[in-house]
Amino acid sequence: MKVAGDTVVTITYTLEAADGETPDVLKRSFSASFLFGRNQMLPSLEQALLGHDKGERVEVTIPSSQAFGEYDEKLVNEIPKSQLRYPERLEEGQLYEEPMGNGQMVRFLVKEVRDDSVVGDFNHPAAGKDLTIRATIEDVRAASAMDILAAINMSSGGG
Repeated sequence: MKVAGDTVVTITYTLEAADGETPDVLKRSFSASFLFGRNQMLPSLEQALLGHDKGERVEVTIPSSQAFGEYDEKLVNEIPKSQLRYPERLEEGQLYEEPMGNGQMVRFLVKEVRDDSVVGDFNHPAAGKDLTIRATIEDVRAASAMDILAAINMSSGGG
């Protein structure tokens, strides 16, 4: 079966920065299963998959604006060490993370450690980078009525 509207597509894929400097968080394989043609995946990736069969591979380059966004200097901030639970873990060039009170994690790249503060970069590590996606189609099947209803529910905010 070929990838077309209202098919459930399962892919495995890798991401690579077009400039050759792929962030560590992206240096692994990912997988996704989605209902094709229902705005659940990047339009440029869907276009590349259209008409392909199980087992085929596709490659597409996604501009940064459609991937993790442009790099935003406003997301680089100085934070007092006194506001961090584990300031002893701060290391320049490394990702720092700690749980917040609401259970969410705060993550940032440590740009500079100062005496009483740290300069943290809250941009995604791949912000500002065009990414090449190399995907293998693992499965393609006709969508069931339940698949379509679930996609409609998700797109209307009910998921």
